[in-house]
Amino acid sequence: MLPDDLRRELNNGNESTLYSGLHRLRSEVFDVLKPDLVLVFDSHWFTTSSSRHRAAERRMGFFTSDELPGVCRACHYTCP
Repeated sequence: MLPDDLRRELNNGNESTLYSGLHRLRSEVFDVLKPDLVLVFDSHWFTTSSSRHRAAERRMGFFTSDELPGVCRACHYTCP
């Protein structure tokens, strides 16, 4: 997660519901039930799968997030 000051700056000084929601989920559910396993199925992250399923020996370049271009812009990557 982003540092508190940057997260609030990007959200016009407000707290993110994702941040507070994850903390609430932990305290109200995980800390109470103490599960051995939590499985997260998220089809939301479609952009990262295609580079891992191709047969190229090496992939490199710059990645800009479709969903958060202000946070993840021109991040260099190299995958052997």
